Amino acid sequence: MSNYVKGRRREYRTQQILEAAGYETIRAASSKGLADVVAVRAGDVRFVSVKSGSAYASAIEREGLAFWAEQLRGTARVEIWRFPERCREPLIEVL
Repeated sequence: MSNYVKGRRREYRTQQILEAAGYETIRAASSKGLADVVAVRAGDVRFVSVKSGSAYASAIEREGLAFWAEQLRGTARVEIWRFPERCREPLIEVL
């Protein structure tokens, strides 16, 4: 299975988790920007970068996400969701 397919599956899983919690979600396919998944519900916005397997956010990516987390503080959350191998629930880091 390709890395693209694994990553896409984790993005869909992220959407399922957030939708079960009452969010409306949008997946930004082939995202090169702030988030892979955007989730919205009354008064709450989350920008989620999804990582699969052994992948971690690179230093450059982390720096960009931290910048946006600071800019959006109080209006939205920026998060990194990691799905290690054979793990159905993510490890969530709020920036």
